[in-house]
Amino acid sequence: MSGSVAPQVSNLPLTIGQENEDCLGCDGGNNFDGLIDEVEIFDRALLASEIHAIFEAGSEGKCKTPPCEPKEPPQQRTQGYWRRQCKENPHEDICALVDSVLALSDHFDGFTCGDVCDLMNVDPPENDMCRKADRQFMALLLNVASGKLVLCNCLSDGRTVSDVIAEIESLLSGFPGHATCERAKTLADEINTGESLVSCRSQKIDVAEDDDDEEGIHFSVPNPFTIRTVIRYEIPRVERQYEGVKITGESSGAVTVRLKVFDVAGRLVKVLVDQKQEVGEYEILWDGLNGAGERVGSGIYFYRLGVGSSLRTGKIILLD
Repeated sequence: MSGSVAPQVSNLPLTIGQENEDCLGCDGGNNFDGLIDEVEIFDRALLASEIHAIFEAGSEGKCKTPPCEPKEPPQQRTQGYWRRQCKENPHEDICALVDSVLALSDHFDGFTCGDVCDLMNVDPPENDMCRKADRQFMALLLNVASGKLVLCNCLSDGRTVSDVIAEIESLLSGFPGHATCERAKTLADEINTGESLVSCRSQKIDVAEDDDDEEGIHFSVPNPFTIRTVIRYEIPRVERQYEGVKITGESSGAVTVRLKVFDVAGRLVKVLVDQKQEVGEYEILWDGLNGAGERVGSGIYFYRLGVGSSLRTGKIILLD
């Protein structure tokens, strides 16, 4: 900032929450009525355990986003499990998770506990694909809200649960068609069943230090950098064995390439590439900006390069 802003202090009470006439012993409401002298804004929904840790840390925990630690192993449940929690003698209280679900996604804005259970109820035959997608998406959010998964849990395609939640929310916005809802349903279902989940430790491949690995896949220059760096990688030719003879040839077609930058806490900073590419050499520029076009702070960052089923990770150091 070019200047400073003088703090404004007020002793007027700040009321937060909504009046609830059904609240017994609350004088007609259950809203918070008090004074707030500090506000912290985070770039993701925090788990209850993270909020507790910040509170316990006192001044040491202020203005510090807690690192996201993957849940290993994940303990996700299917949408059928969450449907059963709406019936008698549930293992978990869905009503206690609704606020966390709403914090994770705006898609279900305004939903109550009853709305969640109405959505999870199946009345066959059901042909509405978008309702099926909503149900799987709700199950995914309940898995995260209950701590069975966390946003930085890793997927087999190199993405995280957070990435997929954002994609599903985008797919289901507006007035999606059958195919779009089917895609959203599949993405959520693959996480809820564990099909697409992998251990994040298995994705922590040895980091390249500006040298080609055995496949000549990737490196970045300059590194460290102050203004911009170029990440170079190669999509190699395909080698096959035929009757004991190694044959090298062109790929049978374009392969999906995903190149993303993450911070040391595993949070996505920017997507540099997400498309199909042919065999060849490529150079991708990263100028130290995040997905919102803002300059990130100095420090260590990692890029994750997924070429087809191959996954590589490299370290980048940004200096002031």
